[in-house]
Amino acid sequence: TESPYILYSNEQVWYPDVNSVETRILWAMDQSVQGIGFWALGYENGLDDFWPMVESSVGNNLDTNDNQAPIANAGVDQTVSHGATVLLDGQSSWDPNGDALTYSWNFIAETEQLLTQTHTSTTAFSALESGSWTIQLIVSDGEFSDSDTTTIVVNPAIEDNDTPENRSAESSTAEAPKSGCDSGATSSNWWVLFTTGLIPFRRKIR
Repeated sequence: TESPYILYSNEQVWYPDVNSVETRILWAMDQSVQGIGFWALGYENGLDDFWPMVESSVGNNLDTNDNQAPIANAGVDQTVSHGATVLLDGQSSWDPNGDALTYSWNFIAETEQLLTQTHTSTTAFSALESGSWTIQLIVSDGEFSDSDTTTIVVNPAIEDNDTPENRSAESSTAEAPKSGCDSGATSSNWWVLFTTGLIPFRRKIR
């Protein structure tokens, strides 16, 4: 570097000044280094022109109007029951420049399930088809765009057997209850069940 130095009889000591630090900054920017930092407090050592030099060197080489692409976030994956309402949230999408974003949602695979909205930050749909469904979100700042997906797993519908039709079919096939008298027996040997308190017993009627 072009750092000034002090030469002693047995050693040489370099120290930075405004010009040598400027040389380092310009070299770092020429090498496309992603950042430049100063770790020592009082690095300027009281030099009034140090920080104006840094601002001038860096500011003249940065395009503050450089637009960057937004970052899409379609939300977390979900597993839901058949018939549930699925909420989709893309509000965590953002733009490095703070630009306003537009949104576009769509199913990747063909389906009869419909999104309630397709051009808002949030949307929803009724999970009426079982399976795994991938939904894509595209965000745009008007110049650049980015996309992200979320996967929704819809569990199969649970069959409900407790219907009037099923109950009727079950009752028609049920075995008819037996009477207290065997058709082949006479009244002299009927068996009748009595209950007294919690103790059941049988009494034979003669």
